[in-house]
Amino acid sequence: NLCVNAIVDGDTVTYQLVSQLGSEQLGWMAMGFGSRMPDTPIVVTWPNDDGSITLSQRQAPAHIMPTVVDNPAQTATLEWDNSIYISGITEPNAPSGFQLAENSTSIAFTLPLPTASLNAVPLIWAYSTQRPSSSAVDATLVQHTNMGTFTIDLTQPMNALPTGTAVIGTSTQAAGPTPTGTSSNSGSTSSDIALSASQRKIRTHGILMSIGFLVLLPLGVFIARYSRTIPFLKDKWFTAHWFVQFVLSGPIIFAGWALGYQFAGDVHFQDNHTRAGLALLILYL
Repeated sequence: NLCVNAIVDGDTVTYQLVSQLGSEQLGWMAMGFGSRMPDTPIVVTWPNDDGSITLSQRQAPAHIMPTVVDNPAQTATLEWDNSIYISGITEPNAPSGFQLAENSTSIAFTLPLPTASLNAVPLIWAYSTQRPSSSAVDATLVQHTNMGTFTIDLTQPMNALPTGTAVIGTSTQAAGPTPTGTSSNSGSTSSDIALSASQRKIRTHGILMSIGFLVLLPLGVFIARYSRTIPFLKDKWFTAHWFVQFVLSGPIIFAGWALGYQFAGDVHFQDNHTRAGLALLILYL
């Protein structure tokens, strides 16, 4: 989905974000310097229709769209001065090995070397197949298609990347126009891309919780309220009510809640949505 490479050069690190999507399929890709999204400095990058590349440094207090940080503690700089990779052609100013396979997109930027331990630097990553609203650094971002966390060891030597086709190099805040034929989009469009595992998980979470709380629990209430007035049900209403409220609703609600808990990773109950979910589960119990 997304690969992160890094090259240490003195007191700076050049990070390369590599997406398996071509530049016309990729929406945006980002990495953050921490183990969770809230309060983590994030670098978001995306290619624009005119061939320019936007770099936006952002941060968010919770699991919401991060906003631009006007004066970040460390400033990220896009690399290689308006360069483009085409079909494995090596840009003279680019670090050795920064090339990719067909239908891939690569954007690189430089940051100061971390002051903490370099052998296990915690990072988060995310990408979306939906392009931001404009090329502006404060453009609106569509929620990520996929995300994750990892650590990177900046003390290890970097293996050479495979050579290939259609890698967009990086630039300053707005690169010059992309030469004809630089980007490859022989694959499907973003609308044809199947849902990722995390998207399927969160969709299933929403479906199960909706069925449990919006269909089955109200059904149990209606059974308790109205079945007592029906002659052939008045002696069985409590059994039917209990069966719907517990036997049917319980497994569905707990399964949906567990999927949401897993999706949150190692960060739980940091925003209103997750806190409300916990409160509803406690009220159900």
